[in-house]
Formats: sequence, structure tokens, C-alpha cells
Amino acid sequence: MADPLAQIGFQLSAAGIGLGAFSTTIDLLHMCKSGYDAWRGLQELDQDLKVLRAKLVLQQDLLELWQRDWYGPEVGKGSTGMRMRLLEAHKDSVESVIASVRSLLDRLTSLRTFAETGKTPDGFQRAKWIASELQTSNKALTEIGSLLEGLFRLLPPRSPNVYAVQVAVSLEDQNDNHNGSDAVEQALKSGSSHTIVSGTLNLRDTQRSLHYQLQKRVNEMKNSARPSEVVITSMKVTERKTDDVSAGFRSFAKYDGKLAVIEWKKYDRNWVGAKRTQLMGRLDNLARLLMSDAKPEELNILRCNGYFNDPAGSRFGFVFTLPIPSTGYPCSLKQLIGNKTEANLPTLEQRYFMAYSLGLSISILHAAGWLHKSIRSHNVLFLTVEDQSHSSRPLWSRPYLVGFDYSRPDAQDESSEKPEQSKRFDIYRHPMSQGSPNERYQKAFDYYSFGALLLEIGLWRSLWDLWREGTPPEAFQRELEATARVKVAHCMGRDYAEAAIKCLNGDLQKRDGSEQKAFFIEVVEVLGRYVAS
Repeated sequence: MADPLAQIGFQLSAAGIGLGAFSTTIDLLHMCKSGYDAWRGLQELDQDLKVLRAKLVLQQDLLELWQRDWYGPEVGKGSTGMRMRLLEAHKDSVESVIASVRSLLDRLTSLRTFAETGKTPDGFQRAKWIASELQTSNKALTEIGSLLEGLFRLLPPRSPNVYAVQVAVSLEDQNDNHNGSDAVEQALKSGSSHTIVSGTLNLRDTQRSLHYQLQKRVNEMKNSARPSEVVITSMKVTERKTDDVSAGFRSFAKYDGKLAVIEWKKYDRNWVGAKRTQLMGRLDNLARLLMSDAKPEELNILRCNGYFNDPAGSRFGFVFTLPIPSTGYPCSLKQLIGNKTEANLPTLEQRYFMAYSLGLSISILHAAGWLHKSIRSHNVLFLTVEDQSHSSRPLWSRPYLVGFDYSRPDAQDESSEKPEQSKRFDIYRHPMSQGSPNERYQKAFDYYSFGALLLEIGLWRSLWDLWREGTPPEAFQRELEATARVKVAHCMGRDYAEAAIKCLNGDLQKRDGSEQKAFFIEVVEVLGRYVAS
């Protein structure tokens, strides 16, 4: 039975955001959530029950996405008259559908009780009873799926990419296998062919396989030869030109006559033993991951052609050719913000889309099991294209996330390299990851850097302009939060500002679920609503 106090709280919340007239609908949605949650928390299930649970997880996440888009607090605060009239017009239909979903979920109660206790009503007919219940449950799931499809046609979700929720929310944490994420992956593979789903799963599988093979070599102390597909000859890289904004971490050049970006990765000649095997192997794995053609289109990163050794500089150069013809080399977000010409001023809508695209890329990267570690405006590139007046302008619709020189897999047994310290880069880093950090790098640090990036996009002003010499990292963190609360809210709106603040203040780590899920729901999804509207 649903907690009556929780239901009362749900009703008060609905009334407080102007959706009090739809309290019955919200109550029914809350009851559905309770039914799904009861399954979501089950562990130690056999294969058939794992599959059933996984299908329920996917259904719940899509239904809750729809609920946030139509009945969530953020929507209620700013609902237009037209939206409220749509909800009123379809109120009876929506209540009927949600009530039917709740009723169908109730059919699964007996099987769920068995999953919790291992007991069946009749021990003599155990196998037959379980088979019958599984058949009934799968039939109920199919009927629920049809109902939800109809609901989504009646009131389509506002999110720009509905399937992204399955990648960032349903998969949750890479290391959450004890609670059935393997079964969720299998359910996704068999149930969705959308590129963001299939591409992320392929990238995730590739990352895991590469990580496993590398750890095996480390344990066996085997330094295998560099794979031929990722090593290229430096002779093909010509006309090198340093990108001054990157502080020596990036150059522009030509590779086989095509415009290319080179990301430099310095190495220590003294690397020996297991550490050398692991760090050199990580370079190979990073190159292979960035070379993958299977990654989703929504992951805005350049395709890697391979890397070469530059022994004179004790560094490797990762080569990325540009995906489409460009009027010149790319420009960084840092450069564009600092050069406020007419051509370098994006519209408000373009800035919302820019923020959403970068946030979605980070979500996909984390879902694939990889940390970036260097998110800042220097590492966001835009291609330049010719407009109708033959002037060169940035292609605002495709911000590319670069700067993978210190990125690594998100795994407990991975060593973490410390990025080179620089005040102009440190201001984008979480206070706990500056200086000589004792904390292992974690997703929350990428989210903090993205929050700082949201400030720059929102104010169209460099973060460096906000920093004062001698300001302690914790004090600067508080100043960024205060700036977001007042100035960013003024420029971009309250919800955009709150999304930035949640990245900066660590609130995402305090949620009941994974912070990866919280980041998508409370930041990326919020930014997506700006794009959709």
C-alpha cells in the first residue's frame, strides 16, 4: 500500500505549483511509481526475473520522463495557458490510461512477492505456477507498453531526445551490475534501435573490453606492441601550428592534406613496470575509443585517426581530422567569448542548444564508463563555415568536446593522472581536484567543470574575468554560485541558473539515486526543455 503521508505530500506539491486540479492524475502516477519501485529494489534474482525487472525499469524511466515534462514542478511554475488547457482537455483520458497502468502493475504483485520471499502459493506446483505468473506478467508488460505509447502520442514528451533517458538514467552507474544493470543493457539492446541507445551501448562494450584486456596485460606484466590501427606516421602530419589558447596542449595541422586538430599528451620517459603498461595501454584504448564509428551522433567529439610519437617533446599527438569542410581551423569557445564581433555572438537559442548538446555529450561519455577531466571553454571547439554573405561564422549547432589528454575509464582499479597545474585551468576544476588532490577523480568533478562552463555560456564572459588573484578555491566556488544565482538567472532564466548551481555546489551527489541519473534529470533534461520550447 502506498504511504498516505507521501500521497498527501504529492498532492500539496501539485497544488503549490498550480497543478492542484490534476491531483488525481498525480496520485495515480505516484501509485505507479510505488509499484515500479518495489521491483526496482529487488536483488539476487534469477535470469527470468532479472529480464522482467529490467523491462519494468525501462518503462518506469520513460513514464517518469513524461511525468516530469507534463506534471513536474519545473513545468508547473512556468506553464502557459495553452499547456494547462491541453492538460485539462485530456484529463479524463490521461487518468484512464494511468489507472489502467496501475491496475496492470498490480497483476505482478504475486510474482514480486515470490521474488522477495521465494515462496509460492502451492509448493507442489511451484514450476508450473512460476511459468504461469511469468506469462501473465509479460502479457501485462506488453499491455502497459501499448498504453504508454498511446499516452506519448496524446501528450508527446517535451524532451528533445526521449531515448537519451534510457542511456543516462536507465543504465545509471557503470558499476551497478549487482542490481541488474546487465539485464537492463540486454533489454535495451533487444528493445531499441535508436542510434543514441545502440551507439552508447557499443561504446560502453568497447570500453569494457579494452579495459579488461589492458588489466590482463598489466597483471601479466606484458608490454604488447602498439596496435597498428592506432599508430600513424608523423610524416603524414604537416603544417603544424600551435593553438595559443590551449597552452601547448593542442595544435592545428594537416593530415594527409586534410585540416586536422592535434591533441598533445605528454609522457614521462621514466615510466616503468606495471604503471608503464597501464598508462601506455590507456593511450591505445583512448585512441581506439575515439576512433569508433559506432558511437552515437549525439556524442559531440571529433573522430580520432590515431596517434604518433614526438620523442623530441616527450609527447604523443592524437590526430583528429575535421568531419566536414571548414573555412579554416576550428575556434575554441574561449576564443569566441573573448572576441565579441558580430559573427561571434550566438543567439539566446543557440546558447541554450550549445549548453544542452555539451551536457548530453557528458552524460553519454559517463554512461559509456569514461571520465573527461578537462572540461573548460578552451576544450570546446566550433568549426567555421561560410554563410550566405560569404562571411566565416562558427557552426553553433555542433560544439565539439575535445581535450581528452588526461581522461580515463571510470573504474576503481584505474590510476588517475594529475593534470598540469595552471591557474587559468584550475578555475574550472573542483576545489578538491586542484593542487595535489588526495581525492580520486570522479563524475562530480566533471559536473562542476560543466557548471563553470554554463556560467561562461550564460554570461558570454570568460571565467578568468571573474577570478581575482589570491582567491582560495572554496571562496571562488561560492562566488560562482552567487554569480549564477543573480547574473546568470537574469541572462538565461532561473532554471538554467539552478542547473548550473547544482553542478557547482555538489547537490547532485546528495540524491537517493546515482549522481549520473541526477545530472541528466536535473541539468541536461532542464536544458533540453529550453531547446524544445
